[in-house]
Amino acid sequence: MNAIMSFWTEPMFRGLGDWQFFRDWAISWALSSWSLRQLFGSVTLYTDQNGKTLICDLFKIPFERVDLSFDSLDPSAYSFWTQGKIFAASLAPKPFIHVDFDSFVWQMPPPELMEADIFCQRIGQTNFGDHYKLDELEKTLTHIPDLWFQQKGWPRKILDCGMFGGSNPSIFEDHWSAVKFCTQHASEWTDTWVTALVSEEYLIACAAAKAHAEPVAVTSMPNDFFTHMIQGAKWNSVVISKLRARARKEIPQRVDIINDVLLDAEEFFIAEKRRRMEKKP
Repeated sequence: MNAIMSFWTEPMFRGLGDWQFFRDWAISWALSSWSLRQLFGSVTLYTDQNGKTLICDLFKIPFERVDLSFDSLDPSAYSFWTQGKIFAASLAPKPFIHVDFDSFVWQMPPPELMEADIFCQRIGQTNFGDHYKLDELEKTLTHIPDLWFQQKGWPRKILDCGMFGGSNPSIFEDHWSAVKFCTQHASEWTDTWVTALVSEEYLIACAAAKAHAEPVAVTSMPNDFFTHMIQGAKWNSVVISKLRARARKEIPQRVDIINDVLLDAEEFFIAEKRRRMEKKP
């Protein structure tokens, strides 16, 4: 099983991110990658040169392999801010597990999960008129990938991918192909939250449907082996205190390094963000 993480920097430099403190963002990266390494032995980071500079060179968070394929992504399509993980899933040797940096795997997932064609954090549904806005998009988008129509009628399946992976390459290749098509027409998408939901959660369910693969979900597993800091958790003082305490317990030297280099990392981040602001007409 190939353990991977991903970081496309462009969305963050453009202001898309929901962490209150940069230090906790880095601590989460360090703890999440550490938890994967404890189980799988090595972790590959898919990123761009700026991501390598920030994560590996400045914060000195270790990865056994760093792939800079994200340098090929179109920075103008940053509204598709989840496309990095989707691209990484298409590139990774199969089988693989991808974990978001705000997610933590504490125990080895059970065989029925790891042997699946595709697995995900949660299997859900989207319906006519809900916040995924599929019905609206089907009316307003001029360019829609063919994969979209692997699901018809209502409700339709969605897959939450805080943790996801699998062994069937065609699913992840088809998913990336459809998302890449959408990014080439990014100006048609006006809501970044809807863009993320549809590109990450709906289109991967369509790819699974095309492959006649039945996804397996973490939420269907009996063991509590996985934690995901969703939505407002990054601003919740109780949750953040638990994150800091767990990191101090498990990786104290890594936390010390993060504290030591924090100002340099912040200066790099601010400079990159300012450079993009100066490019605006």
